[in-house]
Amino acid sequence: MRRTGHAAPAAPKTTPRRWPLALAGFVVVVALVGAMLAVRVWSGGDGTATPTPVVGITAFDPKPLVPGTTTPETASLTTTPGQPASLSLSDGTRVDLPALDVAAEVTLERQSNMLTFDDSGQQPTGSMRVLRISADALPTDFVPVITIPGKEAGQIIALNAARVGDLLIGDELTAGAVRFLPVERDAAGNLVVRDVLMQFAAPGERLASSAALQPAGQTRQAAFVISTFQEMPNWKNEPKLIRMVPDTNTPAGYRVPLASLSPAAQAEELKKPIKNVVIFVHGHNEAERRGNEAHETIEPWQFDYKYDVWTYMFEAFALQPAGTPSESRYTNCTAFYEFIYPTYRPIFKAGDGIPSLGESFAASLRADPQIRALVDARQPFNLTIVAHSMGGLVARAGVNALDPADPFDAELLADWRRLITWGTPHRGSAVVTLRFLLDSGIPYSWDPHGIYGIGLSIPLDRLSQWRFYRTLVEGIAVDTPGERDLRWDDDTTLHVWQAGWQLADGMGMGRVYSYELNRLNANDRYRFTDKYAAIFGTTDATITAPSTTLGLLDLPRFLRDFSNAPYIDQGEYLSYHMYQNPDMLTLDGVTFSVRQNDGAVPVYSAAGTGVVPSRNAFYIGAVDHEQFFGAPHGVGAAKAPSAPELGRKAAAYTLQLMNFSAAVNARLLDRQPDTTLLTLPECTCPELQLTAPVAGQRVPAGEGALLDISGRLVWPGVDQPEERITSARLLAWINTLEVLVDGQPVNDPGRWIVLRDDLTFETAVAVSSLPAGRHEITVRATFDDDTELISRPVTLDIGETTSGKTCWGDRPLDPGACLMPYMGGGATEPIVQWAFVQVDMHAIFFQLTYQMGDGLWDARVVEVPYDGSGAFRSGTYSGVVTETGVTLTITEDDGSTQVIVFDQ
Repeated sequence: MRRTGHAAPAAPKTTPRRWPLALAGFVVVVALVGAMLAVRVWSGGDGTATPTPVVGITAFDPKPLVPGTTTPETASLTTTPGQPASLSLSDGTRVDLPALDVAAEVTLERQSNMLTFDDSGQQPTGSMRVLRISADALPTDFVPVITIPGKEAGQIIALNAARVGDLLIGDELTAGAVRFLPVERDAAGNLVVRDVLMQFAAPGERLASSAALQPAGQTRQAAFVISTFQEMPNWKNEPKLIRMVPDTNTPAGYRVPLASLSPAAQAEELKKPIKNVVIFVHGHNEAERRGNEAHETIEPWQFDYKYDVWTYMFEAFALQPAGTPSESRYTNCTAFYEFIYPTYRPIFKAGDGIPSLGESFAASLRADPQIRALVDARQPFNLTIVAHSMGGLVARAGVNALDPADPFDAELLADWRRLITWGTPHRGSAVVTLRFLLDSGIPYSWDPHGIYGIGLSIPLDRLSQWRFYRTLVEGIAVDTPGERDLRWDDDTTLHVWQAGWQLADGMGMGRVYSYELNRLNANDRYRFTDKYAAIFGTTDATITAPSTTLGLLDLPRFLRDFSNAPYIDQGEYLSYHMYQNPDMLTLDGVTFSVRQNDGAVPVYSAAGTGVVPSRNAFYIGAVDHEQFFGAPHGVGAAKAPSAPELGRKAAAYTLQLMNFSAAVNARLLDRQPDTTLLTLPECTCPELQLTAPVAGQRVPAGEGALLDISGRLVWPGVDQPEERITSARLLAWINTLEVLVDGQPVNDPGRWIVLRDDLTFETAVAVSSLPAGRHEITVRATFDDDTELISRPVTLDIGETTSGKTCWGDRPLDPGACLMPYMGGGATEPIVQWAFVQVDMHAIFFQLTYQMGDGLWDARVVEVPYDGSGAFRSGTYSGVVTETGVTLTITEDDGSTQVIVFDQ
């Protein structure tokens, strides 16, 4: 016993085998499908504000640019046919050339940098290198490799290589074209750039031969300078864990940030006891591919996809039916958050003081005041994470960044119930891998027979220079560490065609895979556990390639159709053919080809094969990568009318996995809840229930009279076998219990509330301290994290006691109308000091107040069933109701009785 406070689905489609001639269109969508896994940011452009860093997360410190001035230097050579060549400068700058069948004149220069990139958002760092090559003939897979000393980047790790020079696009040779290529560091820390754009052959020659020639004596040149995107919002902005509040007055997103509320509204929200914590983690964003777009809003969560992605989840909470009881309105005991992050940053591994996104996610959980207060108080709660696309990998990296050996992290991990992902590339994305492959200049083998049926060969390393690709894609997507972390994890081999090109370590191409993702999947502490659940879908959209022999006119027509197709259709085609695994996979009672996908992520990856237990992979039906969230207001607003329906469907599945009630699901999905999914702890809100006083009763006043207050704390899930929360922990967590009259604490420091181990409580308030009239009585519990819980109010009348007061007069007993006082006591009647009786249609209520000695009192309300027949009996209480009064008989434990008569 403790004293506390004062008295106060449809089956998936069968995808037909397609002709492999769309290889030429492969890359049209790769950067755009980075869209569907897509690059997003939250501020930038004119008039935007810098986000406030989360406490506990190191603010980003941009590293200084390296001056572009240098002492010019030039070196030249003539290559020997059949032998590779290398040309170096005194500072370590080097160009490596593959063996050529003909001699080539090569010049390498270092010059002071003169390049700027105002329109791209990138900044040059260090001096400039210029490469010139002149030859009579070059093979189409000719890729010079330029090595630049690491000192040109200084301490900057957010890097690309800006290439300014000759570029053949379609039939036109463009001089001075600006392109950004990937940069890698070698073992010595030098910067390595592969120039996939130094081509010589014209388009017709590329189609005519796999070893095309150029006119004799032509020269190509390009200048290279290391560039940084560290000032782009999608890199420099700090991650933000934003607490959100469901809001019916904001139908566009059904939530507002807590910080946007008035101080009074914020205080009220922060007082709610927290039973559940829900964190939403977004993915990439199609509308911010370059990372330096100007925005009309300064709030990160409001921008396009980030605004749309959780709309239907918040709608479910904001629009619970009006009649939902207070304790069942999850908004009354749930803290909602959105983790907003700069998607250019690496998910798994960073450096130089810049945390990875996984590390930032873990730090945000540790830093949030509400979460920290709950964990510090060792008060268990249900932590659920819901993530779309890339966000699922960020969340997985984050929970794995928490340290089970650290007391705080261990307690937080024990509170974490589940991560639910929507279309997350758990094994990576095939199309992101392809995009990196084509722009990074990795050599590979290619089907020697060319495109079937017409004897033409389109080498893969030249596809990125086709006019339709460069027109649609060039300059849109930036190669970033965050995007590279979405590459395939090498769990299974990627193929372009079964008879052609493969990615495999044996061919020296393993680096196109994301080994950081591979490492996470191999070492994830929670793989194959119920901590993970994956919701995935498939799309019926595709691009139909010719099924017969391809004629010369069919290829341009197909490429035109491909380039004009929606992103999802392009992504479906590329994902299907890029991942040529012939296996079948049975999940959620449906058999899939592992090549089927949602337009961005293959089923094999989205279902978390090898990571998420198959029992926790749920097929949502024909839902593409954007339809998970319905795209109600942003880029997907023009999608099919079914998009909102599908977004609500994804929300309904998610709510079931979160173990929120069927009442929430009913308005989202016309189906009975699957009880096999409801395996998580109860999420229902706690409640303080009053058993006394009784609503509507009249409390007589008199010397020594007391108002009994009693009830219990109801905390669903407490002391359940699989629950961490116990009544003992709750008792330790409660700070105070106090009685409130009309919202104000009763100032009666001499009387304590007794709180028992079974979470019941009782006390009494001196009636003489309360003013006469009608009042609301409540009890308030405050907890160690400064939240509070208040009982539903009980309204009663407090008035003076008058001996001999008439209850019925000359009329028969009128249930519900009678309140009669009883005054007893004195030395000869020590048991009952005073009492009253109330009769309604179903029960007799007695309030009995006992004098215990030493100025202490005990009070209780007795409810005895009554059917109107006149006699009543329940346990130790019995009696008779007549037209003139009520006779109550109390039978004591020793068999003795006491009779109290309530009459006129």
